[in-house]
Amino acid sequence: MKKLYTLLLTLVFLSACNSNDDLELSTDKVVADWNLVSQIIDGQEKANDCTKQTIFSFQANRVLTQTFYDSSGGTCSASQQLVSNWFYAGNSQYRVESVNGTVRDLVFIFSENNTKFTLTEADTNGQVITSTFVKII
Repeated sequence: MKKLYTLLLTLVFLSACNSNDDLELSTDKVVADWNLVSQIIDGQEKANDCTKQTIFSFQANRVLTQTFYDSSGGTCSASQQLVSNWFYAGNSQYRVESVNGTVRDLVFIFSENNTKFTLTEADTNGQVITSTFVKII
């Protein structure tokens, strides 16, 4: 399961560096805590009760904290936490910039009155990964 999270992290953080000077802060849809509810890789659900505790916390000050959960030795616990900056680029496109300067442009498809978003990407091996998050209320 750690490979899935490493893969997800790689997808989120790999890309060329770009200037974010022209990006605007969004405080409407994405600012909240979000729980992973589904992760489909090449058509198969891979999320389980433990990994579904994964939380992405988008804060209004442009800080994104990602807390990933995994089962290790039969115990579910937080396995990794990443802190990045996020920016709204318009048209449901968000930019996530890691502390090392790696930038990733992502498109979030919001649904259910902006309480759910889906992100679909292909990894370097061509596997299609669709992750769905719901807003924690």
